[in-house]
Amino acid sequence: MQLKDSVLYLLHSEHIPSSLIQQQFEKYHHISDFKDVQYISLSKQATSDELSLKLSFFDAIRHCNQENQQDAVILLLSLDASQYVSEFRALSSVPIVSLEEQFQQHFATVYPCIKQVALLGEALPNRHKVFKKQYTLQCLDTEQHKAIQRFDASDEQITAIQQYCEDFIQNEADIIAMCTDSALAHLYELRKAFPTANPLKVLFKSLKQALSSVSVRRPFTLGVVGGMGPLATLDFVQKIIAATQAESDQEHMPICVEHQPTIPDRTASINQEGDDALFGIYDAVKRLEQRPVSAIAVPCNTAHYFLNQFKQQLSLPLIDIIEHCIRYIRHMGLSKPKVGLLATKGSIRSGIYSDTFENIAADLELFIPSKTDQDSLMTAIYDVKRDPQYNKEACRQLLMPCLENFASKGVSVCILGCTELPLLFHHLEQVSVSGHKVIFIDPTTILAEACVAYFNQHKKGEL
Repeated sequence: MQLKDSVLYLLHSEHIPSSLIQQQFEKYHHISDFKDVQYISLSKQATSDELSLKLSFFDAIRHCNQENQQDAVILLLSLDASQYVSEFRALSSVPIVSLEEQFQQHFATVYPCIKQVALLGEALPNRHKVFKKQYTLQCLDTEQHKAIQRFDASDEQITAIQQYCEDFIQNEADIIAMCTDSALAHLYELRKAFPTANPLKVLFKSLKQALSSVSVRRPFTLGVVGGMGPLATLDFVQKIIAATQAESDQEHMPICVEHQPTIPDRTASINQEGDDALFGIYDAVKRLEQRPVSAIAVPCNTAHYFLNQFKQQLSLPLIDIIEHCIRYIRHMGLSKPKVGLLATKGSIRSGIYSDTFENIAADLELFIPSKTDQDSLMTAIYDVKRDPQYNKEACRQLLMPCLENFASKGVSVCILGCTELPLLFHHLEQVSVSGHKVIFIDPTTILAEACVAYFNQHKKGEL
């Protein structure tokens, strides 16, 4: 990442004076060197205890993410908050440069020929593994650390800090490193009398190098437009979980569901018998684009008629349920199977399946239900939508005449082309119809597996 392309968020607590942050930054950089620079200062009250500090910095990081700036970087200019940087990074799409990490990594470049380092404000050197490997360390004991942990800046506290610094120097420390926000807050007073290492100086002097190594690879989150219908959305998420190989909660895929059951009926919209569903679907997708999601999936077959009208305008990849379903059938190893399609009237009329077959599997013959069979199919679909306690066997029986007609034409593969139908039949379930075997293909399962494959590719760095 180049300096001139960067949007910098300089995030710090008021315990470190804004004047110090700005003076140190502008000593090494001009604002015009960057696309934009924003100073974000958190109040002393907001960072007065450990929990408040963690949540306040996290809220500020979330705000930076919500601004959705390209080439943005957060400079975490708090030594206290830096201990939580790994947790912040796990939940941030914007890369975070930690003051503490940069201080340790580039300390030797800015302060050569140092052998003994005194850590002012840190009782234990556990957080300073880099320092520990390279230098002899001096630390405050627990009581001394507590004495300067408060941000009261009283004469008594300043006197205590000065005494600790004198003790460090008498014990042959070459330099005193500011290691907490409270210590850094006293930098102005201390550097006049003692050799002090300034973390801000180290970071800002090495900023170009820090930005060049920033990873802009964002954590993967799947965005799902749900609610079409609610049970189908739940089924889809459950199938994602079932398809994921994970040994802990943390290894599962993050999912953000935009659950919008208020989107008008898709079939009624296509048949011009109800409100236009285009705007509701478009709005749900755009809401997901504003969140830190990496790809979008829509577990509703009919909705893809509307998605096709604007998918070229999307800033995120759409994992297409229909395309993946047809490619799955293509690679089943069957010799030109005849394919039956169980789908809504809207999907049949719109041609979303027949057109995709024509594009990527033109040699496969596709069969659709008769008008009478289609009416029975719609009854089964809406029975599932209408009642969470639907009668599964009764709904299955409604589809048998259609399956018998398919079987009489030699259909051996049947697509469950509405996301309510996999609640009635399982993926790859085989039924015998008039002595003829028919295999059911569940697009919901195929979409779930495609999303998991996409997630795994991202984890391997292949996307």
